[in-house]
This record gives sequence, structure tokens and C-alpha cells, in this order.
Amino acid sequence: MFEATGIYSQVLESFMQANQYPYYLLNPLAAKQQCDRLRVHKTDSSDAHKLAQTHPTSSRTPKVFESTEYQQLRVLSRFYEEIDKEIILIKSRLHNALQLTFPELVSIFPNQNSALYFFFSRIHGSYYLVQEQC
Repeated sequence: MFEATGIYSQVLESFMQANQYPYYLLNPLAAKQQCDRLRVHKTDSSDAHKLAQTHPTSSRTPKVFESTEYQQLRVLSRFYEEIDKEIILIKSRLHNALQLTFPELVSIFPNQNSALYFFFSRIHGSYYLVQEQC
């Protein structure tokens, strides 16, 4: 039995799965609530001890082994979410920079996510290049 603490518990969980040991993976919030009722001082060892004491009286279900395909799919899904958030952040920064450089582009191109908007801004590059051409 151990608490799901992200990267710290993943090594232990993969070991348990590889050796097909049954284990109980606790939600961090549920583990905290159980320990809050029992502990005097907060340390990792006291938390582990208190959780072990509550194990016989708690109704916990063993963690079900997941296939490696499912685990890989979850990892790829999280990676996709990170990339998607990064793309949104980069587009926002680019849009802010373009508004500072070419404030009139908003009135010319109502859709700032269009390919034409980015194509026009890429051709003209910066304010100084536009100023030299005029």
C-alpha cells in the first residue's frame, strides 16, 4: 500500500506490476484525510505507519494491473495536452507581438488564426522592414 505521488510512486508501481505483486494505490487526498485523523507530527514515515495501521479496518480494493498499451496511451495523451497548451501559449505570444508591431492587422484580418494572417506577418517580418519598403 502506498500513496500515488506522481513520479515518486511510479517507480514502485512499475516494480509491483512487473513482478505481479498485488498492491493498493491510495489517492493522495484520501491518504491525507486518513492521516490527519491519526497523526500528531507530520513526517513521511509517520504517515506510512499510520496508513499501515488503518489498512486492516479500511475497505480498499487492490490496484488493477493495466496493459502497457493503456499506460502508453495515457502517457501520450498527457504529452499531447502539454504540447497543445504550449501551442496555445506560443500563438498568444505571437499574437501580442504582432499587435504591437502591426496594430492595423486586426482590422484587416478579422481572424487572427488564419493562415493568411500569419503568412502576411511572416512576409513583412518586422516594423523596420515595412518602414524601409515604404
